[in-house]
Amino acid sequence: MTLDQLLAVRSVQNVVIVGLVLDICVYESAIDALRRGYNTIIIQEAVQGNPEYLRKLSEFGAKVIYFAR
Repeated sequence: MTLDQLLAVRSVQNVVIVGLVLDICVYESAIDALRRGYNTIIIQEAVQGNPEYLRKLSEFGAKVIYFAR
């Protein structure tokens, strides 16, 4: 069973993504989640990398949350 199938079986609609490499792992995971129709949330303080990628992900529909504010 794929992760997408497992999430669908459990009626998951929201995905929160965190990680160390914003411009590779986090970006690709977020894009994949958005393409599959998930509400995609990225916690800004929980990622590292070029902040330009947060802007791009926001433009694609991800919600970027600034948790500490």
